[in-house]
Amino acid sequence: CKSGAAGALSSAAAPTDTMGAFATASARAAMTGTRGVGVADRPSLREELWTEETSPSAPAYLTAFALRELLSILHDSALAAHHHRVIAALVFVFTSLDGVCVPFLPRVLPTLFEMLMQPSAPSALASPGSTSNATSNLFSRQGTAPHLFVGAANAPAIGMNTLSPTTSTVSTVRPAPQVFNHLMQQLPALVSTMRAHLQPWLPQLVELVLRHWHGPLLLQVLNLLEQLTLTLRHAMLPHVPKLVPLLISVVECDASSQRVPSITAIAALEGFGPALVDYTSLLLPATLGLLQSAQPSSRAQKEALLALQRFAT
Repeated sequence: CKSGAAGALSSAAAPTDTMGAFATASARAAMTGTRGVGVADRPSLREELWTEETSPSAPAYLTAFALRELLSILHDSALAAHHHRVIAALVFVFTSLDGVCVPFLPRVLPTLFEMLMQPSAPSALASPGSTSNATSNLFSRQGTAPHLFVGAANAPAIGMNTLSPTTSTVSTVRPAPQVFNHLMQQLPALVSTMRAHLQPWLPQLVELVLRHWHGPLLLQVLNLLEQLTLTLRHAMLPHVPKLVPLLISVVECDASSQRVPSITAIAALEGFGPALVDYTSLLLPATLGLLQSAQPSSRAQKEALLALQRFAT
């Protein structure tokens, strides 16, 4: 029964570390009649996604088993309390097994993108006085330049047929605010590990950056963008005209005490490499302003000085 399944899942999920989610997946797989909603309730789709790894002799059988059951939990709204740990476990599998998990990207990413593209997610996270409300805190000194920030209202509509190179149908997954936050925090690690294998999904990743740029998770968005420019520099070149002005505006308007957003934005800018030559007239004044306004001998001042040397050469 469902209540018995939830109890068993709670027992299996007792450990606080990431490996507890693997125990959760194993317990979840052993439960009969508790396959959740969405993919798990659609046997044909479930078989379509995982048929080639169903044989125990398949090299990736255990990986497929773990990912399949973790996704099954993620699609079960009754187990929403465990979704943040499932996200951590999914990323742990990909970062630990690296290339072994590449074939599973088309099966996992549509669900993650669907969660991240929910239009209500950023507003659900924002709360008055919240320390995570990066937009209101970072730009209080000079004010926000609305024409530089692309938000959800300006982002193009996205359908499930655009979420991955291979069409996949999954049920709507609406994450709780803390789950959305955790997923945004984990995404840079996934990008850093999968690197060029994520290039087919680069348009969706860039759209994700633009969609949530104005929201309360700007720091997470900047971290994601930094990883994208470092690992997929050449593929990111078509997006330079959109992203460079956004990053420069962060450096110009950052009023936080430690200037962490500015440091991350500069790191992301440097990832574009020679493509920045056309933006020197914008980069140098913004970086010089950071050098002058940052606390003496602070990390932000040192990074600004190093960036000035690189931008000027």
